[in-house]
Amino acid sequence: MHSDFRRGWPRLPSTLFALAAVGLTACQREAPTAPTRPRAVVVAIQADQAVSRWQYPARIDSRFANDMAFRVAGKLLDRQAHLGDHVRAGQVLARLDPADAAAQLDAARAALAAADHRLTFARQQIERDLAQAQLKLIARAQLEQSQDNMAAASAGREQAASQLRQAQDALNYQVLRADHDGIISAEYADTGAVLAAGQPVYRLAWDGDRDAVIDVPAADVATLQIGQQAQVRLPGMADQVLTARLREKAQVEDAQSGSFRVKLTLVQPAGGLPLGLTGIVSVARPQPGGTSLSIPASALFHQGNQPAVWVVAPGNNSLSLRPVRVQGYEAEHVRIAGGLAPGERIVAAGVNNVYAGERIQPIAPIGAEGTAS
Repeated sequence: MHSDFRRGWPRLPSTLFALAAVGLTACQREAPTAPTRPRAVVVAIQADQAVSRWQYPARIDSRFANDMAFRVAGKLLDRQAHLGDHVRAGQVLARLDPADAAAQLDAARAALAAADHRLTFARQQIERDLAQAQLKLIARAQLEQSQDNMAAASAGREQAASQLRQAQDALNYQVLRADHDGIISAEYADTGAVLAAGQPVYRLAWDGDRDAVIDVPAADVATLQIGQQAQVRLPGMADQVLTARLREKAQVEDAQSGSFRVKLTLVQPAGGLPLGLTGIVSVARPQPGGTSLSIPASALFHQGNQPAVWVVAPGNNSLSLRPVRVQGYEAEHVRIAGGLAPGERIVAAGVNNVYAGERIQPIAPIGAEGTAS
């Protein structure tokens, strides 16, 4: 028996050692953790009324402008402003030959001096006649005649003074000054030309608000409404897109073009835009009975030449790339003609940082409700 016990004794420590090793290995293992899903901005598609967009060539013009002309006739002696110049209110633009106006002013001054002399004589005469009439040295008819002469001399003096003021104004009107800050947008007369009173010399486009001016066919003009919003794209300004509102519609058709002039005022401060800049005005036109879809421009992905979007699967939020048909491009949205359905969710930002089959954690856009239309 003792020999059998000794033979079994060495086996006990080895068995305990094996159990201890297994326990140590188990302690060194960490508990498994769930993988963290990447976050992605997601929007849900909503249907809205189908909208088509009309596009018209546009020209940027000043909202306010006026023709500049002399108030009096004369020969254009000097032009001090030219096409494209920026001028300030009160700045001298042009001058007429002042010789005739100066001569008329001299004549008016002489006429006033003569009228003053006649008035002085009439006043002295009536003073004498009044004194003699009290002494009954003259007839009453003579006194009345002196009173009439006094009234006529006084009226003559007022008329001469008025003519002098007019002559002075006529001399001042030989100088044409700008009424407002602005840009010379047109020139109508050359130095040496003989001008009639009111004949335009310049056109002054005022600083400040800018208009986008378009010509609209007769078939379209009735659907445009005052206050309607539009977009103005300016290729000459790095394709800058501005918002405008329809301000004015011509009520009479242009006889030559058969179109109607329409003016839209730019909403953003646009006083620095060059006059004459060309662009494209885009006006939305709802289509009764139709619906359309639009997505954020940042949601559009391209698989080669094929536009596509990342669709988020319901339930597990996995991604799949789906081709779409584009109807049109707008400033911040893309109009979709096919490939999506209302209610589906798509990735709206970071489309180049995800892949097919990836599971994401959806988040809503900042300051938005998380929907696209």
